[in-house]
Parts: sequence; C-alpha cells; structure tokens
Amino acid sequence: MKHVLLFDIDGVLVETRGYLRALQDTVAHFSRTMGLGELSPTEPEVRFFEAQGITSEWHMGAICVAALLIERMRAEPNLDLPLDWEQALRFLGEHRVALQRPDYQAWAAQLSRSRRPDDRTPEATMRLFAGAARSLPNQPASAERLTPLLGALLEGVFEYRTSPVMRVMQHLVLGSALIQEIYGSAPDFESEAYIERFDRPLLSGGLREKLLAALGNGLGACMMTLRPSLPPVGASAAGLGYSPEAELARRLTGLERMPCIGFGDLRWLAAETGADVGRLIKPHAAHGLAAIAAACSGDKVASLHAAHQLAACADLQPPLSNLPPLTVSVFEDTTNGLLACKQAERALREAGMEISCQGYGIAPSGSAKARALEGVGARVYAHVDQALLDDLSQHQTTAG
Repeated sequence: MKHVLLFDIDGVLVETRGYLRALQDTVAHFSRTMGLGELSPTEPEVRFFEAQGITSEWHMGAICVAALLIERMRAEPNLDLPLDWEQALRFLGEHRVALQRPDYQAWAAQLSRSRRPDDRTPEATMRLFAGAARSLPNQPASAERLTPLLGALLEGVFEYRTSPVMRVMQHLVLGSALIQEIYGSAPDFESEAYIERFDRPLLSGGLREKLLAALGNGLGACMMTLRPSLPPVGASAAGLGYSPEAELARRLTGLERMPCIGFGDLRWLAAETGADVGRLIKPHAAHGLAAIAAACSGDKVASLHAAHQLAACADLQPPLSNLPPLTVSVFEDTTNGLLACKQAERALREAGMEISCQGYGIAPSGSAKARALEGVGARVYAHVDQALLDDLSQHQTTAG
C-alpha cells in the first residue's frame, strides 16, 4: 500500500499575502480609474469567495470589477457608455459619481446560489451579470451597452493579452521586471513583485525536512494548484506566456523535490489534446488524477496524458494503470481540490484500481471556509503542520 500526499499551495503551504494584496490593488486600480475611489474587497470577502469555490484571484478580480460596473450603471443608467472596455473606463473616469462600496460577498453568494452543477466560472458569472444588467433601469439599452464590457471582463480571465484584470494583476504579482520576459511585451507600469515581497511559507522547517526524508519510502507527494506555472519539463511548448508562479512557491517552501501540477501544465495539456482547459482544472477529475500519477511516477507528461485519457475517455493508461493500492490525503483550504480528488478516486475505482481518499481542510475554526470544507467530508485544522503530523502518524511513515 502506497500513501500519497497532495498539497494545494495557496493557504496551505504558502500564506498568500502577495495574491491578496495584488487582488485588492487591482480592483482599487479599476475603481479609481472609473472615478469611484478606493473600493477594493476586504480580506474576509476574499475568503468568502474561496468558501464558495471561487478560488482564482483572476476570477475574483473580474467579478469585483463587474460588480463595480453594474453598480455604477445602476446609479446613472442613461449614460451613453462606449462599447470598448478601455474607452468605457476613460468615459466613466470623466463622469465621476459618489458610489457606495459594493457588497462583494453578496455577489459571491448570488453566484454560488445560481451556479449549475457543471458550470465553469466564466459561464456562471456571465449569466449572473448579464441578468443583473437586464434588471437595470432603461432597458434594453443598458444591457446592450454592458454585454460586451462584461464579456471583456469575465471571459478569458487567464489570457494576459485580452483580460484587463489579469493584465494589471500580473504586473503586481510578478513585478514589471518579469513582464517582458514572460509575455514578450513591455510592462504597462512599474511594480515590485508582490509574491516575492509578501508571501510566506506555512509548513515549518522541521516538518518539511521530515517530509522530504520520507519521500520514496512508501510515500509520494505532489502539489496541485491553480497558480500559473511553466509547462512540464521536456514538453513541446514555447515558454512565452507561461508564468512561473508555482515554481516560485516551490522555491519559497523548500519543496523543489516535490512535483507540481499547476495551471501551466494543464494549459499545455489542453493545447496538446484540444480540450477546454476549464474542463481540466480542479474541481474536475483530471487535475486530481494528474497529481496522483505525478506523485507516484514523477513523470508529469505521461501523468497529464493519462489523466486526460481516463477523465475524458475512461481509458486507463500508464502511469495510472501501474499504480499500487493507494491511500491519498489531500490538504486544501477550499473545496475544489477535495472535489477533484473525490472524482479522481471514483474514476480509478471504476477502472478497477484500489484507492481511498481523505481530505484535510486548512481553515480557521468556525469560518465559512471551514464549514464548506467540513461539508465535503474534510477534517479541518487551523494549520497544515497539525494536519500533516496527524496524517503521517496515522499512516506510520518514516516521517512520523
């Protein structure tokens, strides 16, 4: 029996103060440009988004800016707003109004309630905000003006060249010095790298060394994250546009020996297979399957292809077909990774593999995130050290 540990990065291995600050400053940038002052989300509101399964800061930022746009038009629905996003921003900045701060938490709750079981976040958010636009006074003119602007905000949020929110946020997350190298274009403005300045490791040094010493002795491990990352080593992919944010986190935590399945890996897989990358990332099974296979084999390219084949075609291929009986422990601060691994467990069982999966939620006791994690069967701990120590002692690895 082999034991596998899967770790989310943000909120589990890394205290992500950099992403939080970048998200808040990005929303503030747009609220200022729209002539509304400083109207960024608070940290409790961001954590509420996460509790609702909205874990990507790029999605959160787009939702917050879309909320600002809707509330701005509610205040003055007869504005002849340009249909181009940049022109609309400048126009709003020239027509300043006093606006109450939007209730971002209420928007997140509305999105959660209206979301259909197999909705991707862009589909769900576009439907929510298109409905909000139709509810404004002066219909249908308001909705006609807002639809292309909402599309620019809410669709393609991971595309640097077309997403207004991601473009600003990446300058803050990475720092302007890396923009030219990663995206092949001059930076729009100067900024330091927030993730290097503000992020802090969460796993204690002593426990990290015990974990590293145990790897290979019946223990496998992998990071599973939506952080942008480089494509897998050895893959046929141009590096332009792949941002090494997951790799920076591995270096920060001192866990470079541990493989990582990040957004860049899944973006590469989508390009290779013609799949929709939104159908590969957690909470979908492919992300969990790829992380399990990489934890056991260390071969990311083969693991990614095998994950796609099993998730999309029910076709079991190596390294998944070579797995021994497994126990899998998943350390997450939101439900998406746990749901991905539950789906991966189901797919492997249906293919005849022996596997059991246990979730460990990392969240403050009594918080909305803790309640959400408990709702999908996770044991909740305040800190990853406590959860990992309990898991290792239960499985009697050499790290315990």
